[in-house]
Amino acid sequence: GGVVLGRQVVTDKFGLPESLQTSVATAGLWVIFGFSLLFLVCAFLYVTLMPRQLEQFTQCIVRYPAKSAAVGMLFLIGLPVIAVLFIITLVGILVVPFLPLVYLFAITLGVVSCGRLIGRALLSRTFGSQQPALLEAVIGLAILMVQWVLVALLMGSSNSVAYGFGVFALVVAIIVSAFPILAGIGAALLTRFGFRAHVSLRDRIAAEQAAVPAPAPPPIRRTTPFDLPPGSPDTGPTQ
Repeated sequence: GGVVLGRQVVTDKFGLPESLQTSVATAGLWVIFGFSLLFLVCAFLYVTLMPRQLEQFTQCIVRYPAKSAAVGMLFLIGLPVIAVLFIITLVGILVVPFLPLVYLFAITLGVVSCGRLIGRALLSRTFGSQQPALLEAVIGLAILMVQWVLVALLMGSSNSVAYGFGVFALVVAIIVSAFPILAGIGAALLTRFGFRAHVSLRDRIAAEQAAVPAPAPPPIRRTTPFDLPPGSPDTGPTQ
């Protein structure tokens, strides 16, 4: 029996207003397009200008995925502490403004490397041979960004069920995208941004042990003269 004055907007019980959902979806798609363009440009530059460094960077992520992600998480959490330590020193004050760019460089390297691995696995199963590195990176990056497009479309839907699936897809996309970011930062530190191949201490010790030749077997012990019959040639002249 109540009377409502003014404009009334009817929405789903757990959803957002339709106009707001549409704007969220549109803004999300533009953001995804911007990041996709950034990663594609970075992939072209890395594959063209620094292929050797990119290969060493990728091999570090392949051989030590957990270590790369753990080191990346440690340095990502410790970014404020690192910035404070740089600010304390007079020379470090000049470095602090470039610190976000260094992290961005590492993150793009990680995303491009993981995208290249995904594209390589897909193309090798499809064509059975290794394809150009740039094509591998483009295919892998497209697969990584498709999940975010799905998130934007689902969360921009006016249907509450689709919106719920969008929230679930958002959580999955964050978890999947966290590994390239963390592994990129970690691998950048371990390989000096791809300029040095990283070998763990365990693998280094194993390689050194494999390089050492095996000891020669002991000489075969000859039978003593007491075990041979008298007058045998091996016993020498009899006294």
